Amino acid sequence: MNFLKYQTQEGSRVTFGFLSGQKRPCYRLFMKHLSSQELISRTKILVSEERHATLALIENLAEIERRRLYAELGFSSMWEFATRELGLSEGAAQRRIQAARLLRDVPEVKAKLESGTLSLSNAARVQGFRNAEKKLGRKTDASTLVQKVESLSQRQCEAKLF
Repeated sequence: MNFLKYQTQEGSRVTFGFLSGQKRPCYRLFMKHLSSQELISRTKILVSEERHATLALIENLAEIERRRLYAELGFSSMWEFATRELGLSEGAAQRRIQAARLLRDVPEVKAKLESGTLSLSNAARVQGFRNAEKKLGRKTDASTLVQKVESLSQRQCEAKLF
């Protein structure tokens, strides 16, 4: 069994192992040894890492769409590619694809997604709103829409857009 050693802020050492067949350590055992402050701190780090990973995924999806790689692989759409090839849930695929399209049109969205001032859900809502407006023959300024929904909850974003 592989072991990972971790030293807490209080200086105590914790050793914990990987579960059989697992590539990642058993965090449930690890977390029991963290102080409340360390747990909150670690959780904040994970949120930041998740934002970075999500942004990287969105950028990759944008490039896959730009190159039309999904079509080369026999998929009729990005959504089909993301759900069937990547294994994303339908909602997760839709949000990420919408955010990738918004990022393509509004490059400053990248920093807002990374910092958390624009959530993935709200980025997808903005792009969905833009699509609906386009179908109605109306033009929208994507940058202005993004600014309007920064730091809003999903409910507030929806009320502001629709």
